[in-house]
This record gives sequence, C-alpha cells and structure tokens, in this order.
Amino acid sequence: MTSQAVRIRSAAPPATTACRESRHFAGPSLLVRDTLDRTWKWPAPQGRSAVARYDCWRREWCFQQATIDMPQIAILCGVFLYPFVAGAAGESKDDHPLSPLIQYASERFHAIDEQVRDYTCTLVKREQIEGRVSAPEFIFMKLRHAKTEYGTPPIPFSVYLKFLAPAEVQGREVLYVEGRHDGKLIARRGGVRLPFVTAALNPTGELAMQGNRYPITEIGFKNLLLRLIEVAREDLQHPECDVRYYSEAKVNGRSCTLVEVTHPVRRPYFRYHVARVFIDNELLIPIRYAAYDWPEKAGGEPCLMEEYTYLNVKLNQGLTDRDFDYRNENYGFRKDFQPP
Repeated sequence: MTSQAVRIRSAAPPATTACRESRHFAGPSLLVRDTLDRTWKWPAPQGRSAVARYDCWRREWCFQQATIDMPQIAILCGVFLYPFVAGAAGESKDDHPLSPLIQYASERFHAIDEQVRDYTCTLVKREQIEGRVSAPEFIFMKLRHAKTEYGTPPIPFSVYLKFLAPAEVQGREVLYVEGRHDGKLIARRGGVRLPFVTAALNPTGELAMQGNRYPITEIGFKNLLLRLIEVAREDLQHPECDVRYYSEAKVNGRSCTLVEVTHPVRRPYFRYHVARVFIDNELLIPIRYAAYDWPEKAGGEPCLMEEYTYLNVKLNQGLTDRDFDYRNENYGFRKDFQPP
C-alpha cells in the first residue's frame, strides 16, 4: 500500500475565519515543520552565562528540524496503535473517528494510573496569553501521582518545578502538595528582581495564573490525557472531524506516533482547529501536545494556542515527601518562610 497516513474521516475544506496571532507553523504539510517538531539538544554548552545558554537552547529548539520521514510513513499495520484503531473503528457505536482515540486514551490513562508512581522530566511550555505567544519556558519538574492503597497512608498529588530559562524566570521554584498548606502552592519568585521572595498563593488565583493557561493542579501528562478525553467526548456530538495517524515521527530523537485531529470548519462548539499528540512508542505516554486556532484566512497559518513537550522523562524514580518539601536543602525557598 502506498498511502502515507491512516485517514479516518475527511470533511469540508476550511472556511475563512479570524485569528489574532500566528507563529512557528508551516501549514498542514506532513513534514510538520513548526516548533512542534524541532529537536532540542540538552545540555547546552557549559562555560557560558545563563542568558547565553538560554539563547543556545532557544536556537536549537526553534531551528533544528525533527521531521517525519515520509518514506517510512506507512499504514500502521504492526504499529501499536493500528490494531486497536482498526478494530475499534469498525465496532464504534456511532463510527465517529474520535471513538477509537478516546478508548485508547482511556486505556493509557488507567495504565499510567496503575504503573507510574512518579517521574522527573524537563517540560518545555509555550502558550498564547492575551493574544501573544510566549517564548519557550524550560522547567525541570518532579511529579508524584496521588495514590491510595490499603494499609498505607494516602499519597497526595505533588509537584515541584524549577524554571531553567528564560532569564526573567530563571531560578523560580514552585511547589504544590494537594491538601497541604491550606491548599496553596509555595513559590519563590526567581528571575533578576527579588529572586528569593517566597510566598503562598492560591493555585487558581490571579498571581499564580499570571502567564499560565492552566493551574499547577492540572500539570502532567496524566492530566493532559484526562483533558484530551474530556474535549474529545464533547466533539463526539459533531461529525466534522478528520483524524490521522503517522508512524516514525520524532521528538528529541525519540520514536513517536503522531495523532493529528483536525476540525476543518470553525464552529462555536470546537475548542481548536488542529491538535497534535505525539505518543512515545516505548513509554506509551504523550510526550508532546500542541493545539492551534483557525487561521486568519483560508490557506493561512493556524495560530498556536498551547504547546507542551516532556523531555528526558524518567519514570518511577522513587520520589519521597522530601522532594516536595520547601525546606529541602537543595531548594532555594526561604528557610524561615512560614506557610499557612
């Protein structure tokens, strides 16, 4: 077979629509040349200032391509998604192209819930806030999933973040443990002005949400899967949807399967125009997600809404309460800080 992708369903061509901003996107080309598919090399050269290292990271992130190798793209026979997709698509009650994807995502959500206790990674985040797309933020993250097991104390959902770049947020630390500190996160300002100021903040309050589309309580690839399932179930009510799967995609050198969902025509009930999810073929977790709004005019460039990439993921590292304690000697929070 010579097809280059598994095409579940097509719809009408895009209509002319409005868009506030567009960056780093090269249209619907299967090369997927936008920042979504660049390779970011770690670590950056040593012996440079923090700003110089960040400039290096950003150049690597923005200009090195990690493309889908077209000669190797195939109908996904033998690839982990295809047997599931083929069977589920034929048996789906309403035969909607999202039905097999929802089922697969649900299965992966439960598998992660059972098999992944914690992980560390570098999160690369870009978001559109008030019409502007932010520069990439590089964040070292420790995350521990909530667990309740018979005969042992419950483990709360816990997150520690340390911002690596850009310079204006470098050194910022954020710590959140569900149910602790009166439900508040603890943040050290970082950056170049008053970097050691430490405060307790409401996770969904104005200060904590500054420059963020989602609160820290929703961070992580398990929460990402949950959000994707929620949105896909909403979209089941509407037939205008195109879902394609591509093998041999790459993220930071790792082999992935790309799932691309497109709503060709703008409707008030759709949250995005194009969404792309990269599933690591070895770890079987989503390590990159990006969503785009509709372009300004037909054939134009879609607008990046949000993009999250999980690099250097290390599962089940045995993280403990000490990893989520602001008094940890390896963290920069003020040691005399008294949380609620």
